Amino acid sequence: MVNNSYFLGLDIGSTTSKAVVLDKNKKLLFFFIIDSGSNLKNSANILYKTCLRHLKLENIKNIISTGYGRYSASFSKKQITEITAHAIGSKFLYPKTRTIIDIGGQDSKIIKLDKDGNVINFIMNDKCSAGCGRFLENMSKKLNIPLQDFDKLARKAKKDLKLNSTCTVFQESEIVSCLAKKEKKETIIKSLLTCLVNKIISLGSNIGFDKDIILTGGAAKNSLLKIYFNNTLNKKFVTPKEPQITAALGAALYGLNKFKA
Repeated sequence: MVNNSYFLGLDIGSTTSKAVVLDKNKKLLFFFIIDSGSNLKNSANILYKTCLRHLKLENIKNIISTGYGRYSASFSKKQITEITAHAIGSKFLYPKTRTIIDIGGQDSKIIKLDKDGNVINFIMNDKCSAGCGRFLENMSKKLNIPLQDFDKLARKAKKDLKLNSTCTVFQESEIVSCLAKKEKKETIIKSLLTCLVNKIISLGSNIGFDKDIILTGGAAKNSLLKIYFNNTLNKKFVTPKEPQITAALGAALYGLNKFKA
């Protein structure tokens, strides 16, 4: 069966790829997240086929793709930028949103919206992993601690170290030095999270932060990041229940708005 009342948004990222399916009433029917791997075309196909199996369909016509590998989904009806997708998805989730901080695997983005959800400015950190999720992944491997344990451990820290470098390569050397000095791992983790927050705030100083900030991306699952951002900027932050699928949601909504049956 081909059903034109389903709207599929694909966010093919460099680290993870996400799918979101909505019905014509904007109800979330299904979402799915996988590691992107080295073959983005294969990742896009896996997401699509998984959605078909879940919904028991033969085809979905209304497909919009976004993300680093959006053109790898050759079956999509249209490709849109991550900036556009994040703006649409964030505004839908939190209508008052004026600033988006997205901490992705390979880059971080700060996007400013007007009251109607239109993008008025944005800036990206795509040159150094110190300000994105890959930074935390690298540190997780160096410390031999699962990334999902960072939040719990950092809460146990009694102090914060002042790590000097904002470069991942040099920061790894600093961590080795801290371990040699018998610094506790929870203290190091708290300092790494603080460094990440400071890096992104420094990036955003070029365009500023308006009120009602939404924090998205895989790193947003760490609840301490929102606390650190709030303590530094003293602004209201919100985090979606599933912060990784915001752009895929935006892509699906774009398709719904353009091709609604």
